[in-house]
Amino acid sequence: MTEGGRVTAGDGAPAAPVATGQVVFTVNGPGEVSAWLYPLVVGLRQARPDLRICVCLLPCVFSSGAEATVLRALGALDGIADVRQSLALVRRGRLPEGFRRDLPTLVFHLGGEVALTLAIAGRLRAPLYAYAERPPGFRRFFRRVFYSGLEPLPPRIAAAAGDPVGDLMVDAAALRRAAAGPRGPGRVLGLFPGSRDYMITNLLPYYAVAVDALAARHPDLRFVMAKADFLPDNLIRDFPAPRADRSWQAHAVRYREDGTARWFETERGTRIGIASNAEVLASADLALTIPGTNTGEIAACGIPMVVVLPTYLAEIVPLPGIAGHVGRLPRIGPALKRFFGRQ
Repeated sequence: MTEGGRVTAGDGAPAAPVATGQVVFTVNGPGEVSAWLYPLVVGLRQARPDLRICVCLLPCVFSSGAEATVLRALGALDGIADVRQSLALVRRGRLPEGFRRDLPTLVFHLGGEVALTLAIAGRLRAPLYAYAERPPGFRRFFRRVFYSGLEPLPPRIAAAAGDPVGDLMVDAAALRRAAAGPRGPGRVLGLFPGSRDYMITNLLPYYAVAVDALAARHPDLRFVMAKADFLPDNLIRDFPAPRADRSWQAHAVRYREDGTARWFETERGTRIGIASNAEVLASADLALTIPGTNTGEIAACGIPMVVVLPTYLAEIVPLPGIAGHVGRLPRIGPALKRFFGRQ
């Protein structure tokens, strides 16, 4: 219905704006979803409510497997294609649910294999853009690449690229801190054990050794673990014991809850609260983390951090490019992956 040129729902309430265009983002792992796509979607929804926003997930060794679930929880997307649906679009031109062919469209690359993004842009007959820290492959096929400024560019590329547009991780961190509200009392050590199940199952018991040692020296210190959105809740509730074949120190942790409060308890009785990334970023005075997107967001929040680089399970750490795929070979794969990782 229309009232004075304004689109309304049947009950007279304002309806969603008529779509005038479509943006399709391609993205792969947790870092790109949480630190790049998230602030872009928030900004686009505010600036251009008339745009449809869709996402194609691409296969990647850094994927957690929970990206589609996290994207649905945003509640701000018009179409989400999981990896299978994205590949069906590439191979057969099958349009995922929520995507439209009747609107002017552009494809925006945020992560994943560039060749697949090129194929998706071809299927949708759309111009191609990207946001990146360094020049992507097949750069000449992009209408424009926006650079974060995090890494210096070769002089010839820098001259053509123009001024950096800024780091989206900073925007993501600011949005999360604002959403979390004011911080609580006392000093807090924030623990960031990663966004994938194999990371947290090996790292949290390792962190617990430091937590127990610090608790003995600083009884007023609170410990809070950032639970990434990509981690399944059943993993937290049924947290496994440390590996029996380990060669490093680890303290077992047990899940506890009381009403809405949730925490882990170490074998020495130290409590480690469980909160969202946003809540920990808003409250931490110091962070213990591994390298990754977390380090960018923690730095953007001005929180001092200790970054650990565990090397005791090199065969499970994801590596980019051919090294990541070689690591999947039976028998010799883990040994080759350890070799590439140490190089």
